[in-house]
Amino acid sequence: MKKLLPICFALAAGCAAPPMAELPGGTAAGRPVPENHKPRLRSEADAGERAALEALLAAAATGDIEQAAALLTDYAQAEIEALHQGLEPWLGLLASGRVSLAELYSREGAGGRFQVAQWERAGSRFELGFFFVREGGCLKLDNLLCSGPVAPQVSPALASSRSNVLRAFWAYYGALVALAPESLPGEAATAPAVSQRVRLSLWRTSTLPELRRAMQGAGPAACRENTTAYLDAACKALGGFNLPEVREADLKAGRLVVLFTPTTEQRELGALPFLIEYHSRWWHGMQVLCSEQRVESAP
Repeated sequence: MKKLLPICFALAAGCAAPPMAELPGGTAAGRPVPENHKPRLRSEADAGERAALEALLAAAATGDIEQAAALLTDYAQAEIEALHQGLEPWLGLLASGRVSLAELYSREGAGGRFQVAQWERAGSRFELGFFFVREGGCLKLDNLLCSGPVAPQVSPALASSRSNVLRAFWAYYGALVALAPESLPGEAATAPAVSQRVRLSLWRTSTLPELRRAMQGAGPAACRENTTAYLDAACKALGGFNLPEVREADLKAGRLVVLFTPTTEQRELGALPFLIEYHSRWWHGMQVLCSEQRVESAP
């Protein structure tokens, strides 16, 4: 994998850049690129997912940590530990709500299937997607996605739903600037801040591990071993730039071109706009960023 330029830090430093070229198929500045129309989900035949989910819910109801662990992949267990502070509190939260099953569906390339369910507790309702994969011949829960914000102690979800590169990008950007990605870009002015725990979760669940390592390794030396320090430095660097503008979006191909423009103050100091191209792919039932590269202007 190519070592990647720490782009946000280069931007903040006002690195020289050639004039920007107009991109074919882009939108006017400030006009968001709409997501592809969401296709109507067609429920597929059950192949053991219902029984696996029922077994997990039974383990949650009795607080059987050993049984629950046997129904979870290592990835799911690691995210539960990081976001919900352990399997025991997560099982208690999962068991505190009532689950009603809906569609079971797959997405090409995802590597597993999604069991949609409504999870209700104390008047609150969340739409969850239990993502199951086969591991060693057994079905295991690999991820638990929600249609809304991630909310530890409120919802058992491990990440918000990310079905395309746009959602992956805004989750990534939200991690950098510590804002809820569900409010980006349309409600950026009023986007709520996220806790450090959720911010780190957004960072982990919006980018491939190799990309995160490359970005952090190419960043400021003082931040290379400290993820929180790296994110804080990135947030400071992006403070001199306006909200990114999507110029091209091919959701089917997982490709996105984003424009970063400096604020008036930073422009007067010599900072110039940059175009960044992102690509995404499936990872644990989510579309996540797998590459970031500056787009050079046309000659």
